[in-house]
Amino acid sequence: MSEMAAPWLRFKIGESAFAIPLRAVAEVTSAATPRLIPLVPLQVGGILNVRGEPLPAVDGGVLLCNQPSGTRRHVLVLEHETARIGVLVGHVSRIERSVPSSSADEELDADCMHLRWVIDGDERLGLVDPEALLERAAGLLTGQRSQMGEGPCQSAF
Repeated sequence: MSEMAAPWLRFKIGESAFAIPLRAVAEVTSAATPRLIPLVPLQVGGILNVRGEPLPAVDGGVLLCNQPSGTRRHVLVLEHETARIGVLVGHVSRIERSVPSSSADEELDADCMHLRWVIDGDERLGLVDPEALLERAAGLLTGQRSQMGEGPCQSAF
């Protein structure tokens, strides 16, 4: 089993485990209740106040599991180029030096290329492509899903 050798941040949404490259995470903070963005249901996301600055935030369960996550204990503040967005997750567990790279072939999600499943010991682990995730999150918050085409989750990950 080969390893993807870069630091990764592991987190959970419900019972599902995920990891995202640490380079994409600007910070991790405690989750608060988002404020309403017009036309965006609070189950999807809203605006958070992070040290006096407004931050658009999306429920990680909606982004990665296609359902609201329920418990939201942490916010992953993701940055890529000029985009900055919060992803509400259940629990941040640890930083890994590397993660397994062998795919769980039966678990590949052809519809959402921002997520790839691997087997880590006895646990399924969803590896997240942060750039594609930011694009999908922005689409959810701005209501432009229909303008993003048939494959809003596509990336080169």
